[in-house]
Amino acid sequence: MIGKSVRRSRLFDPLTNRTVIVPLDHGLTQGAIPGLEDLASLARTLVEAGADALLVHRGMVRFLPPEIFRRAALIVHLSGSTDLGPDAGDKRLVGSVEAALCLGADAVSVHVNLGHRAEHRMIEDFGKISDACQEWGLPLVAMMYHRPAANGREFEAGPIAHGVRLAAELGADVVKVSYTGDARSFAQVTAAAPLPVVVAGGPKMDSELAVLRSVQEALAAGASGVAIGRNVFQSDSPGGMVARLRRLVHGVSSDVTTNEPTLSPARQEINRPAGRI
Repeated sequence: MIGKSVRRSRLFDPLTNRTVIVPLDHGLTQGAIPGLEDLASLARTLVEAGADALLVHRGMVRFLPPEIFRRAALIVHLSGSTDLGPDAGDKRLVGSVEAALCLGADAVSVHVNLGHRAEHRMIEDFGKISDACQEWGLPLVAMMYHRPAANGREFEAGPIAHGVRLAAELGADVVKVSYTGDARSFAQVTAAAPLPVVVAGGPKMDSELAVLRSVQEALAAGASGVAIGRNVFQSDSPGGMVARLRRLVHGVSSDVTTNEPTLSPARQEINRPAGRI
């Protein structure tokens, strides 16, 4: 448990116990989508703006500037599928805890689609990765999504809260879920288990203000941070978007309309060289 505790301290700001994670794993599923063309430059920009952690697949770690991980944590994603296949919701393991550790990972993540026909196998894979994380002292981030056959039910609070509870029951250290649409229903999600809940960004939204308002509501409902990809790296200013997210997640300002890319005092304190774990 000491290993998990030490590595977890790199995922969460020590002064706020919250986190800003930027997932950059979309290329495996969707291909070379806009915003991810120059991953090294993007990663440097995001970390300089105050991202607490970056999430990538194992093969992309070699293209990232090593020095950025003095200031941000590395999460290696272990699940995958493509939009070209017959069933993109059927996530399969594409890596291991041991391989992630060899890359210098501070945590790994797995993806489970609840309500999917292959839910049982994804849960089984989750359990195996959880065992390995416990053995090696590596934090586990569970991406728990409600993906029923019928459309329009992905954001119901009940099933999303069930996903949080399932993640806790199987040993996850952090759980990433979709936002339910309002603070009152999302409070049901964050209360489902004593586990840090980070809110996903989802598809690209029409405006940055809509993203920031959703984040503000999720934080008010008990979220421990965000894990936002497309609404960061496909924004007009990825660095500016991360800085604004930091102001909400870690800072003292509650004004979601601010455009100031200023780091919070907490981030200024921890933005100093640190050894890798």
